[in-house]
Amino acid sequence: MSTSLGKGSGKMVIGILLVILAIGMAGCRPGIPASPIPTATSSPTPAAPSPTFTPAPPPTTALSPTSPAPAPSASPTPAGGIALLEEVRLSDQPAFGREPVALSWMNGKLYILCRQDPVLLIAQDGRVVVGGISLQGYPVALAASPAARRLYAASESPNQLYLIENDALQKTWPLPAPPTALLAAGDRLYVGYSGLSRIDIWQMPAGTVLGSFQTPEGFYAYSMALDAARNILLAVGFQRVLGFDVTSKGIVMDQYTKSYQTLALDEKLGRWYVNDYDESTSTSWMAAFDIGTGALVGRAAIGQDPRQALVHPVTGRLYVACSWDGAVWEIDAATLQAARTFPVGNGTTALALDDSGRRLFAANRGDHNVVAIDLDTGSPTGWIPTALIPSDMEADSARQRIYVALPAAGAVQYMDANLQAHHLIDLPSPSDMALDPVRGTLYVVSQAGRSLAVVDPDVVSAQMVPLEDVPPHAPLAVAVDASRERVYAGTHVIHAVSLQAVSALRITPLSIWNMPVEPVETWVDPVQQRAFMVAFNGIPGSNGGMVIYALDLRTGEQLPGYLGGVSTTAIWLDADGRRLYSTAVHFSSYRLYVDDLDSLAHLSERRLDAMPIDIAYVPATHHLFIAGQIPAAGAQRTPQGELLVLDARTLGEVARIMLPEPPASITADAISRRVYVAVGIQGKVLVVQDAPVPAPPAPTPVPTPSPWPTLTPSPAALSAPTPQIPTPAPTPTACARPVAPAFRTFDTSLLGCPTDAEVEMDMAEQPFQHGLMFWRGDVRQIYVLWGDGGYMAVADAWTGPEEYACQAPAPAGMVQPKRGFGLVWCTYPEVRGRLGWGLEPERGYRAVLQPFERGLVWHNDRGQVFAIFFDGTWQMLLPR
Repeated sequence: MSTSLGKGSGKMVIGILLVILAIGMAGCRPGIPASPIPTATSSPTPAAPSPTFTPAPPPTTALSPTSPAPAPSASPTPAGGIALLEEVRLSDQPAFGREPVALSWMNGKLYILCRQDPVLLIAQDGRVVVGGISLQGYPVALAASPAARRLYAASESPNQLYLIENDALQKTWPLPAPPTALLAAGDRLYVGYSGLSRIDIWQMPAGTVLGSFQTPEGFYAYSMALDAARNILLAVGFQRVLGFDVTSKGIVMDQYTKSYQTLALDEKLGRWYVNDYDESTSTSWMAAFDIGTGALVGRAAIGQDPRQALVHPVTGRLYVACSWDGAVWEIDAATLQAARTFPVGNGTTALALDDSGRRLFAANRGDHNVVAIDLDTGSPTGWIPTALIPSDMEADSARQRIYVALPAAGAVQYMDANLQAHHLIDLPSPSDMALDPVRGTLYVVSQAGRSLAVVDPDVVSAQMVPLEDVPPHAPLAVAVDASRERVYAGTHVIHAVSLQAVSALRITPLSIWNMPVEPVETWVDPVQQRAFMVAFNGIPGSNGGMVIYALDLRTGEQLPGYLGGVSTTAIWLDADGRRLYSTAVHFSSYRLYVDDLDSLAHLSERRLDAMPIDIAYVPATHHLFIAGQIPAAGAQRTPQGELLVLDARTLGEVARIMLPEPPASITADAISRRVYVAVGIQGKVLVVQDAPVPAPPAPTPVPTPSPWPTLTPSPAALSAPTPQIPTPAPTPTACARPVAPAFRTFDTSLLGCPTDAEVEMDMAEQPFQHGLMFWRGDVRQIYVLWGDGGYMAVADAWTGPEEYACQAPAPAGMVQPKRGFGLVWCTYPEVRGRLGWGLEPERGYRAVLQPFERGLVWHNDRGQVFAIFFDGTWQMLLPR
């Protein structure tokens, strides 16, 4: 986001880079009445854990970005008047959890199972979360027995089964394998597994196993349904549906379909539904079969990547949650035609009906929420946030407000001058904001609604502008140029007054990827009339990522080359100081880049210690605030964060504020000199007061890696072409073996299917100037990953005791590899020449690795996931 004056905040959390996942690289409706989030009040900073303030170490020499030198040394220096003021809570909700994956309705309450944070949330009347039940591992399945007033949940890593009564955890049992599905029927609980070809029958609440349905080798039940009238248990697995006689436990039906996990039963019509995928047309269907004869009744076209289906007990209509489209399909059972489609968010995975059958709940894993749909009107009636993670924050100095976009709440809130939180508008999946400083208008793009909300904050009214031809999950960005009365929403150019489409921009990567790409963030320079857009660079392999494109807004011409670094995470444009600041993450290297807005020349850069998430700038003090994430270590599951304060004139460090939770977004109010940092998943915003301090010395320069193509202003005129939107990737074929929990939130489609279960092992890693080295402890093998996307595998022949295999004094600021890495580096001139020097010493950790049909995948201790392919290439995968 940006205004023409360069105010606002970068919103690009690493997870937003989902456009990359479409090819396996490395990422509205009018306001609807809703149950509002409880009004929050500001509260003092909690005593534990409280952010700690660390004075900055002064660097030693003037900045010279081209000459290598050691990293800065640390020694204390006064922090001046910069201070953490307080913590603001945007909600008083008592419990939170990311990635809702299963829903159950029972006795007037909606139960929401969250995977990333193992918790079962309880929403009274399906409106407000009133509590949560802590679980373990990674929850995967949920089942309710309303008559017995019991709930059952299952998790993997560890493999466990949970009994919940009276909204409390009563019992826990170990499971013999990772669970995949649960089905409750009276006092019986059916449990399906991954890697175990059977379905167990549990007697509840005793927790004893009465017996099992034996399935064919390699068949694992991912969803089940019970036809009590016909005494048949249905189970769907990979491209197969089985029917079991409940009494004899024998197989009475065996049906082949291109299915995976979406199964629903209509006992009244005597039919069952299962998803079916047509590869020739890339179309997903729900196929209806007669339960008595097994004959195909018909098929209904639906959206991509169906995850769950249910049949309405009264109307018989079929509802299907389609993850890729972020929508729910309603199918008429009589005609097998889609009656309605409900866009609800991102990553729709689960469904549930209330007792009346008039409200349908849809869980969105990507938005961390549950949306309630009124089936009489077809409209959403409210959003239940499971995790409050702002996608963007925007400062309005004139009104003394901070606007906060909350996709999980389906809303935009604001904090007033007294730091009180207020509801502004309802909007499905608000992804980015921009403020017109002249008119005071707030522009908000809705990712799920594919529209632009034009908000008058004084009268609290919103006018909706549909954005045509926007693909699903387009990472929409918005910026405004007040001087030219233009709003840039994605690649759409809209007149700020008439709200009519003026033209369209086109971003084409300078690579073999010849399809246009959508920006994830946009800033406008009114002086040179240029737009700086962050979008995918179209490069396969390790060099793929987000880069900064520059477009001439007078002609629509895309200037050649890129600014900043590869895998850009945030940008901030200082129009008065004529600088563009950006941060990037490439392998384990984190950097800040500074570019000149007029010449587009690269000026300087600085190495960062923490993974940069977002940046903000205060012109009066020349202070650049970088919110970063510190990876989790050891048994710690949640990463921490830091706020690094630099002087933009020297890039010297002013101060550091340690954050108790990872940051999500940051913005700065140029008038009050306050900086606002959103942290964690509970809607917390930390308020930091900036103040002028003496400029610190510049840091000791760090080695500059091989340069990327740089931008050169071009006078050539070019009419603005019409954008061509890429077609979404087809739903990947399901696999017999499951993807390990550590990799399920990453796109592994290019690897094919897993060929074996995951294994845990010792791993070592070292970053180099032009690549990486990994040591795999279980087979003593070293992988050398080149920066151009290729790799080689070498046996580890080091036996010691000498640490260094050759005499090669490293340049200042560089590291010579040692032990096994050093032996390979010294023995093979190609390795030494192509990799260059080490950037950091090697480090060891425990890792999980899983083999696939076309390669291997593993994760490191910093949350990054790597894949090597048997064709000699590699990629770093990013979250969905």
